[in-house]
Amino acid sequence: MKKGVIMKKIKYLKAGLIAVFLVLTGIIYSCQRGGNEQPDSALGTPLTAEETKQEDTLADLPKDTDIKEDTDIKEDKVTAAKKEEKYFVHICGAVKKPGVYEVSQKTRIFEVVSIAGGFTKEADEDYINQAVSIEDGQQIYIPTKAEVKREKAGEAEVTKDASGKLSQASGRLGQAQNDAGSTDKININSATKEELCTLPGIGEAKAGSIIEYRTSHGGFQSIEELKEIDGIKDAVFNKIKDRIVSK
Repeated sequence: MKKGVIMKKIKYLKAGLIAVFLVLTGIIYSCQRGGNEQPDSALGTPLTAEETKQEDTLADLPKDTDIKEDTDIKEDKVTAAKKEEKYFVHICGAVKKPGVYEVSQKTRIFEVVSIAGGFTKEADEDYINQAVSIEDGQQIYIPTKAEVKREKAGEAEVTKDASGKLSQASGRLGQAQNDAGSTDKININSATKEELCTLPGIGEAKAGSIIEYRTSHGGFQSIEELKEIDGIKDAVFNKIKDRIVSK
């Protein structure tokens, strides 16, 4: 009898728990559904086709940060191009590997010597100023100790200019000093072709024209008169004006 009563109570208890579970499930479902649904007034008025098109156009426009990044990239490319600009120099004389080399703008003579394999045993390493920066198209001549000794003894070369007159010049040794930053200025009324070629922007053709002009005009009255010669305009003149004299 007691056992039957207990079983009956357990049955009622299970039914009650199931009912409570169903009620709680319904409440939770209703809350979730109510939270997700919004009244029509909260959704707002749907966009027209024109408004949608305008929003798409605005979205496609580049942002300020994108424009700034593009500008920075272009500036970096220009800066890199300037940094990569190279000079060509010709080093000859008492070096192990004479020749024409491509170097950066800020290269100095001692660095060019190193690129050319270094000095030979006969080279006079102290004759030129190795700390001088190079120029585009420059020729650097490294003399031997014997050449320097002869020069100091007064054995200068005797050469002829275009007018046929004899003139004394130190030849390549003078060229080496001029290229290495010597403060001595070149007299355009007496300089040889080789000496004129040591000036930046002056090659053999222009040097020949200078000598021909001074011969036919009785010399230069001023250094500015150089600009009367074809091929020597302001750009070239400005490079050499501080390294030449006419008297």
